Amino acid sequence: MRALPVPLLSVLPLLLCGCQDSNAPSEPDANSANGITVSLPAPGDVDLPPDGGSSVEVVTIPPEQDEIATLVQSLQDLESHRFSDNDQQQPVLERQRHLKIVEISTDVMRLTAQIKDRQQEFQFALRQRLNSRLQLALNGSKADVDQLYKDVETLNTHDESSIATAEGIYTLARFAHAMAKRGGAEDVRWFENFSRWAREFSRRFPNQSERAAALLLGAGRSCEVRMMKEQDETASRLRQQAKLCFTELAEKYADRSESAQAAAALRRMALTGTPLTQFSGPGMNGGKISSTDFSEGQTLIYFWESDSREFQETMLPLLKGLPPSVKLIGVSLDQNADKSRDSVSRLQLPGKQILFGKDSAGWNSPLIRFWSIPSSPCCWILRDGTVLAVDVSAEALSKKLN
Repeated sequence: MRALPVPLLSVLPLLLCGCQDSNAPSEPDANSANGITVSLPAPGDVDLPPDGGSSVEVVTIPPEQDEIATLVQSLQDLESHRFSDNDQQQPVLERQRHLKIVEISTDVMRLTAQIKDRQQEFQFALRQRLNSRLQLALNGSKADVDQLYKDVETLNTHDESSIATAEGIYTLARFAHAMAKRGGAEDVRWFENFSRWAREFSRRFPNQSERAAALLLGAGRSCEVRMMKEQDETASRLRQQAKLCFTELAEKYADRSESAQAAAALRRMALTGTPLTQFSGPGMNGGKISSTDFSEGQTLIYFWESDSREFQETMLPLLKGLPPSVKLIGVSLDQNADKSRDSVSRLQLPGKQILFGKDSAGWNSPLIRFWSIPSSPCCWILRDGTVLAVDVSAEALSKKLN
């Protein structure tokens, strides 16, 4: 375990500040955080593990023999404690729990910062403190959001080996991710902020490849899924952010599984304006359906799931209203092939249907994985075999057809 960089010792007195309770819980004011505002949620978003898959194991020492061990045990007890959702005081109690974690974790950091063989405890306390600051920011007031940013700013150094800096940046990326998923306003800057923090983490801490890859994939996915709900300049900005994340992931972390997903997403995003090839699958009624069938006229490929209300209520009526001259190709994303067959009949889905067998159905099909389809429902629009648009949502399809 690497020792803590010396520059961090000078910031501990600053971290000791701000442990006291602030105002009573209220709706967070995200406008306080560097001008960033809340955005709408991203369906199909990638969830990030709280610790990024890099948990810290704390050496067990009898608490009665060690002050640090006693405090660490208190942190572990507080971290694992949960209040009943039926308790009306639950929000207040949760807030008090997180404030207590901040207080105790600060004590542990103070006691362990200069002890080389106690850096596991230091890291554990650091993560507990930041995670509680994160929860307070997500569920508290403007002051709580500001305090999270102040804590991370205090920890920030130019040392690329700084564990504290890495934890801080990773926490801000998680905060942006959570705010993007939460929704509440028309602004989309939380998605852009998530992308920027993900790339900042990757740039400064490439050795933490597991975390970096998870952040880049999550940010890229979030941006491109939200992009489908936007138009014009906003959609273009989100598309660019997604491409930046996917490109860095594909080029910098080629040995990780997430890299293949990023490369597939870039492959799909580059389709517009090019002839469609490498697109084929088994027809539901036998035979094979492939891109050679789309070489003439207008073709619309739609990706759907049986239980999607958006597909049934918004996209399907549009598809049924298209003139017979438009070729329609459906691609089921259901994991159950029998369910797909029943839905095709029950919903009277138009056009030919691509349906893979049970071992490679739905999101696991080679076609979906090769093009890394981001969400359902969505459409591709082609003319004379050339792709005019991909990732077209039900709402956007309505505008394109009118």
